[in-house]
Amino acid sequence: MTKLRKILIAIVAILGIGGGGTAAYLGAQNYVPAITVYDSVSSTSTPRFILNKSYRHLVCEINTVSATATIKFVGTITDTVPSTTIARSVTNSYEYIESYDKQNGVSIDGDTGYVMTGDTDTRMFVLNSDLMAWAAPVITSYTTGTIDVKCSAGDNQ
Repeated sequence: MTKLRKILIAIVAILGIGGGGTAAYLGAQNYVPAITVYDSVSSTSTPRFILNKSYRHLVCEINTVSATATIKFVGTITDTVPSTTIARSVTNSYEYIESYDKQNGVSIDGDTGYVMTGDTDTRMFVLNSDLMAWAAPVITSYTTGTIDVKCSAGDNQ
């Protein structure tokens, strides 16, 4: 980062320029905007995988309206995006991975997932995605409601 850019960012932060709901991204040279994985989904769905190889953390925000379903997080270290609609194998390798709830710090086993029973809520989960090439939330056991999921990768550098 150039010296001039650092000075300008400091001035913006000190003066509060850009108020009205905007944010200053101080030290966010590795910022990755949130990626929409599911947009108002109302069924069991095939996920959009996120390339996570260059990042240490993957955080997913789940917004639900009257949702009864389970969301499990999957990841792989392979260079090829797996398919969650066919059986796991040597050529379609992935695993259900642990996550933890940012609301209360509770660890959620990958095989169990986040279980919703008529929930209308916003929740955030950090995936245990260290060294994963690809990761995604997968909606399983869907019964009712709508689900939105956005994820963002980063490494706090």
